[in-house]
This record gives sequence, C-alpha cells and structure tokens, in this order.
Amino acid sequence: MSSFPTMKMNSRFTRGVDDMYNVHGHAGNLCREAILEGLGRIIHSRSDKPSVEPVTIADFGTADGRASLSLVNEMIDVIQKGLNKNHPIVVYYNDQPMNDFNLLSKAIQGCINDNKV
Repeated sequence: MSSFPTMKMNSRFTRGVDDMYNVHGHAGNLCREAILEGLGRIIHSRSDKPSVEPVTIADFGTADGRASLSLVNEMIDVIQKGLNKNHPIVVYYNDQPMNDFNLLSKAIQGCINDNKV
C-alpha cells in the first residue's frame, strides 16, 4: 500500500478502480506543492503590477479531466484569492484527437459523479 494519498476513480470500462487514475493521482500529489509554490511566485510578481493578462493553466494529456480537476480548481481558488475574484483565468485541456472531450466537458461542468461514470 502506498504512503501517498491517491485519487481512486471507478473505471467506466471495468467498474473497478482504474490504475491510471492512481498513477496520475501520485504524480499530482508529488507535484502539487511545487505547482502551488510556482503559482504563488506568479501571483506575487503580478500583484505589484496590476494586469488584465489572464493567468493560463494547461493540462496536457487530459483524458476525461478528472485526474487534474481538483488541482485545477485549487489553482483557480489561489489565483482568485491572490489577484482578485474577477481576474481572467484561461484553462487549456489538451489530448489526442480521439479523446472523449464530451466526457471532459461533463466532468468540468460537474455533471459526472466521481463514483459513477
């Protein structure tokens, strides 16, 4: 058993735990602190010079988006607290053309329950 908290999601194919979410969950947990630290530096550098330039977040290899959704939401909260609630934020989701972007859209909108796919 891992000592790291993992993101356990039900696979829509097997109805069991999908190991890829566990792998991505580990990576997200290991990178989270560094990502939020870097984001803090970006916010600090922008707080001295108010700007309307958006803060951009990118998720490469998105799949259905659920593996990174909690981190992206946390980043948005940090940006809104650090700059202001109305500061523009752009989130890019990128994956292969055969990715199910409809499922990604539903996940982003909160239409997918993590326990039911």
